[in-house]
Formats: sequence, C-alpha cells, structure tokens
Amino acid sequence: MKELELKLDNSWVANAEAWTQSVRENRIESRKLVTNQAVRDEIIRYRPKRVLDVGCGEGWLAASM
Repeated sequence: MKELELKLDNSWVANAEAWTQSVRENRIESRKLVTNQAVRDEIIRYRPKRVLDVGCGEGWLAASM
C-alpha cells in the first residue's frame, strides 16, 4: 500500500499547479457547464448569511460568491 500512496502523492505534487491554474482560469469545460453552478445553487438554496470556503483549495467558490 505504501507504494500506491507514494505514487498518488507524487502525482498530486506533479499536477497540483496545473490543476489550480486550470480552475482559476475557468478552463475545465464540465465545471463551466455544470459543476460550479450546481455547487453555488446548493449553497444558495440554504440562504446562508455567511459561507466559509474550505476544502476546495483553489478558492473559486469564495471568489464566485
């Protein structure tokens, strides 16, 4: 299992910057067409007074609200 964990960790390190840049520049078609709006709609449905954006890592949600 350690070998798989190491491969996953190395993959994340190698791809994190490109992924973050893609999200920030809105280059992922599925997110533009469906995912981002679906997440926002679900949050707005609860009519929150405040939202703490933790866990996505790119900050797209906080920036879009």
